[in-house]
Amino acid sequence: MSIELPNLPYPCKALEPLISENTLNTHHGKHHRAYVDKTNALVKDTPLAASPLDSIVRHCAWRATADPATMPLFNNAAQAWNHAFYWHSLRPMGGHGPQGSLGEAISSVFGDERRFADAFKSAATGHFGSGWAWLVVENGALKIVTTSNADTPIAHGQVPLLVIDVWEHAYYLDHHERRAAYVAGVVDHLLNWAFAEDNYKRSSGDRIDDAVHVFDHCLSTAGIESALTAHPNVAEAAVVGYPHPLKGQGIYAYVTLKPGTRPSEKLRREIGQWIRREIGPIAVPDFIQWAPALPRTRLGMLVRRILRKIAANDVSDIGDTSMLVDSALINDLIRGRVEKAVIAE
Repeated sequence: MSIELPNLPYPCKALEPLISENTLNTHHGKHHRAYVDKTNALVKDTPLAASPLDSIVRHCAWRATADPATMPLFNNAAQAWNHAFYWHSLRPMGGHGPQGSLGEAISSVFGDERRFADAFKSAATGHFGSGWAWLVVENGALKIVTTSNADTPIAHGQVPLLVIDVWEHAYYLDHHERRAAYVAGVVDHLLNWAFAEDNYKRSSGDRIDDAVHVFDHCLSTAGIESALTAHPNVAEAAVVGYPHPLKGQGIYAYVTLKPGTRPSEKLRREIGQWIRREIGPIAVPDFIQWAPALPRTRLGMLVRRILRKIAANDVSDIGDTSMLVDSALINDLIRGRVEKAVIAE
């Protein structure tokens, strides 16, 4: 599975006069495409070749300290992901302000919409060098953060709601060195608050990275998922916690195998032993469920709240699935939980 350049969600002229057709053609068709192409080149013939983009980003972020050689892949994959998110953060005739639960949260945290807008503009305009300005949810709280170069909230356990690209290629053709003019135009007229509201609604149950508390150990799901996807037969994986009567939480892993790999109890045990060697016995999943795919939004973001409910066998009210690429997948995962989840030895 190769990473594909996503289509823009609007015509190239749709954001004029604030962002011109020329800028979008160059930014999307050249810069974003280059990041996608480089990512595909770097993962070719590696265990990550079949992984979705967000899994590649999180894997590299987890491995970066121990293995600096992963940084070129992280930089290109994260830039590809950030740009895809940025296109959806904008909309023609946007900027009408937050509504609903997100609007209430913004008023509570920032005072009112105007103060939020001023703070967001200040963060984006004042960020030194290339990077991004984000509205995120971190540990249940709204925050404005900036990241430099390719860095991204999904590498830090934050849920992004909106982003402004402050690399020069995002605005130089239209505004030259006047970043503040570009930022003001985006915040006042182009922000896609419907997209932000959707992201906010799912943020309480869909942190990008979670912790599982096993006995007295706090284990990062990102680390376990990274180890799982390093297995030569695993295409992608998602890890969640579920209530365990002795441990506090158990570890439940959803594993999608690479094409041509047949699921078996032998392979299930082998993957469990792989985690034991890579991390330690405490991180071995209690259950490994074969998953035909993982539930993702149309932007490719994993919907963890659904996976948690299935892991806990709490499926009477699975919640809203309208944002999923394939909502029919949920029934397959529920059936798999009941019939196929086996304790990993």
